[in-house]
Amino acid sequence: MRLKKIKVQNFKSFKDVEIEFEKFNVIVGPNASGKTNLVDLFSLLKKIYSLLTPFPFLDWWGYNNVVWNQEEHLPIIVKMFFEFENYNFSFETIFTGITGKFEILKETLEIDKILTLEREGGEIRIKHNEKFLEEVWQTYSKEIQEFLKMEHLEKNKEDLIEQRSKIYYRKPFRLFSFFSRFTRYFSKTLSISLCDYSGEGKRNAVIIEPIIRIKRKIRKTIM
Repeated sequence: MRLKKIKVQNFKSFKDVEIEFEKFNVIVGPNASGKTNLVDLFSLLKKIYSLLTPFPFLDWWGYNNVVWNQEEHLPIIVKMFFEFENYNFSFETIFTGITGKFEILKETLEIDKILTLEREGGEIRIKHNEKFLEEVWQTYSKEIQEFLKMEHLEKNKEDLIEQRSKIYYRKPFRLFSFFSRFTRYFSKTLSISLCDYSGEGKRNAVIIEPIIRIKRKIRKTIM
């Protein structure tokens, strides 16, 4: 998987910046040109999405020291573009730390020409690309319908094109941590999943998506 591009708004000196990456990148520039700020951005994202830090701005002594021009009313917006094998996808996150409270306002995952998964507040929106779903339905309609019937879901192709479900939650959540998914593989390249919101048993949102297998290389070191 390769990071192709990143768009940043309202982070430190990056008011509205777009940076493209190659397979190998070297950051150079004079003092105060933003090199450290780019490193800090990835460090902040790691705290939010990998370490799940409750208040990720502590290393910078508060949100006012990471938001552009110390204007705390502004949200920080980061959108990253990736490619993996034949897939292009992006992930956008919008968050704030105003009044000392860290909050993710909106997250959007988009797999180009396949689906968009969006979370804002207490709602999630799943939208399949119509052409993609039409092609999948023509080939696997029997398997999909059997799966939905087994799960007591009355959905057709049109229902799956655009779904909207309200979620009730007791604490803040990240897009990929607030629900568990029951997944069934129905071909070598595709899977169908159900969202189980916050353990409430409301398995009424369906995701049909490609299976992306990440190949891991094991490096052997001879001492």
